[in-house]
Amino acid sequence: MSAKILKSQQGFGLIQTLGVLIIVTIAVVGLFISSVYARYRANENYHYRAALLAAAGKMELIKYYNRGKIEPPNISFSELYLNNTVVLDERGGIPITGHFSYKRKNDKVDLAIANYVVYNEVIVTVTWKEPRDVFIPEKEKILELREDYFRGLPQ
Repeated sequence: MSAKILKSQQGFGLIQTLGVLIIVTIAVVGLFISSVYARYRANENYHYRAALLAAAGKMELIKYYNRGKIEPPNISFSELYLNNTVVLDERGGIPITGHFSYKRKNDKVDLAIANYVVYNEVIVTVTWKEPRDVFIPEKEKILELREDYFRGLPQ
């Protein structure tokens, strides 16, 4: 009986159809996952560029208020702290906000340039939470922008 079934090849068309259906399903699921991931990365890069532009704006504000000064740059004035957040994007009515923080490091020396050239560092940091997507959990992102103020030779 089993030899007769094998010789007749009945049902092999159904098995081939199921095999093709499984292969096509795996391909479609793979395309869906890759499109979700590509959209997530595109949004993440957009938020990174927006944070970079906002940090560059704060850095330009610091440079503007400290132009022509020889002493360490001042980052404690009230204009910088009035608006400590920036909206990077708004998706579905929910804003994605970045938060600024500032650091200053005085009297640094870089041996690659010269050990007698003194400079100060000003670092503007923007932090934000990248929202959760279908398969990707929420993640905190940090961007640091640094500007060096060279003061030349010590007096």
